[in-house]
Amino acid sequence: MQTSDYTSYHSSSHLNKWDWVGLAIASAWVIWFISIPQAYTYHQKGDYSALSWWITNAGHVFSEMNLIPFISLFLLVRAWKKRHDLPLHKSGWGLGWLAIGALLGLAAVQTHQPRIALTSFSTMLTGLVWYYRGGRFALRCAFPLYFLLLMGVPPSLEQSTVGLQIISTKLASEGAALFGVETLAEGTSISSVSGKWDSFNIAGGCSGLNSLKTLLLISLPWAYLADNLKLWKRVTLIVCSVPLAVIANSFRITSIFVLAEYVNPVFAGKTWHDWSGLALFFPASLLGLFLVHSILAGELSILKRRKVIIRSNSDTHA
Repeated sequence: MQTSDYTSYHSSSHLNKWDWVGLAIASAWVIWFISIPQAYTYHQKGDYSALSWWITNAGHVFSEMNLIPFISLFLLVRAWKKRHDLPLHKSGWGLGWLAIGALLGLAAVQTHQPRIALTSFSTMLTGLVWYYRGGRFALRCAFPLYFLLLMGVPPSLEQSTVGLQIISTKLASEGAALFGVETLAEGTSISSVSGKWDSFNIAGGCSGLNSLKTLLLISLPWAYLADNLKLWKRVTLIVCSVPLAVIANSFRITSIFVLAEYVNPVFAGKTWHDWSGLALFFPASLLGLFLVHSILAGELSILKRRKVIIRSNSDTHA
């Protein structure tokens, strides 16, 4: 495409005053829609707007989830700064996506499901970006916008992570044995054979959904920002977050058992339990993601040396 054609192609992306008026009205409507009072009921605590429900759900259940809007905003700002490498133009297809978002919003109000409203919110914003900036730019912004859906993961998902509880329990029991701590596992409850500390129950949120969501909170943006990886490698990086979450959390639980056995059970069960996630889980998870990323990108020195050896051997035989 020649320079003149490129300039004229981008000129259609410039907004006139009526475009700005329409954008302001649509944005105000979206904000008002998620702020409708008494649209949903949060258990027995009264009526909530969708926005209030999201804030309450994120803060009450998973404190780390409060970071989601800020991460989404950061990714959106980054996408906006890199907009110059994409063709920007208005597209009527965005109105269709905006209409789908509006229908989802109506369904959310009728069914009293704020999680559907969260999907509606992301869909309507994507539709606005699509209409005013084109499909390719909307596709780039889709991930940051739909990343907000992590705020509305249903509690019933915790039941599907029971397997993670059992695996974490077994790994933690085996890990404690390496340090000479004999434990007795009964389901998701682990007690000390020596009787030095009371039994610990490996809760579902602690070992299952919480740890998995926390690592997804890291791995999803990580994969999105990994420009040096192909799509299948990014998907692999995200999938690896599941075993990494289990392994890293098993290290954390093992440390609790060891401290309870050799130091102080009260300190291990309360203070260290609350801080071990920051001290062990996050560093171990980040290290695991870094290693997986390095392997997928072929950046490990051992992999580079092997490539050089293979290449030199092929040159010798040639």
